[in-house]
Amino acid sequence: MPDTVGSLAEWTLGVRVPWVNYALALAVGAVLVWAIVHVVRERFGPETPPLLVVAVLLGGEIAGRTLMAGVLGMPWPEERTALHFIPLVLFLLVFAMDRLA
Repeated sequence: MPDTVGSLAEWTLGVRVPWVNYALALAVGAVLVWAIVHVVRERFGPETPPLLVVAVLLGGEIAGRTLMAGVLGMPWPEERTALHFIPLVLFLLVFAMDRLA
């Protein structure tokens, strides 16, 4: 996953240094865990389904990529092949902020 985060950080932020990669991965992971825990603990409201769908989709994508890399030896997506993570992460952040508001 460091190659994926590093290439996306380079494409979006213009930097490719290890601490930025870890900070981005930690921030997205924290929001993803918060979203899943929040949906499980709280009652469902009208704004919950989008957050749940995006959290499950992003979590499943990360779990699937990890499984494919570990079991099948598939390479991690980099650069253009990892661009689909950007809208998923942005949607997750937007829906999480909307839920907090």
